[in-house]
Amino acid sequence: MKKAALLFLTICIISCSKDYEIEESYGKKLISIEYDDSNNNNLEKYYYSPDDILIKIEDFRSTGNRYEFYYENSKLKEYKTFRMSNEKPLYRDSVIYNSNGTIQAIHHFLLYSEIDLQIYEYEYDNNKKVTKKSTYDVKSQKYTDIEKYYWQND
Repeated sequence: MKKAALLFLTICIISCSKDYEIEESYGKKLISIEYDDSNNNNLEKYYYSPDDILIKIEDFRSTGNRYEFYYENSKLKEYKTFRMSNEKPLYRDSVIYNSNGTIQAIHHFLLYSEIDLQIYEYEYDNNKKVTKKSTYDVKSQKYTDIEKYYWQND
């Protein structure tokens, strides 16, 4: 579940993350991230449509997940998570937008279910930078995680 939120943050603010070490940074689009943690070398690969829109991420780390992205009117509508080893479908995440174009919430489902598992809610500052992400667990009907983001002045 946290992987979906991490994926969102990877997409939205990867350039601000200090958790990722990018070996070569040039060009206009991210094509891979190499993780070097202890004795493991792991890789994520990014794939784009002919229009340079992100359509798939393959995560070759221990979870081995593939993420497929679907758009409507040039905005991310949902993404699906699959286990790469057996192509097993896992989750579907649906994106809801605020009127100003920022993401209001992401609803996290089992892939073929309409029942929310979790809802990730986002808050922003006046510059449309994420300031807070809250995770609401639908089953327990309570917030289980709150993350606050602090930005350096631009």
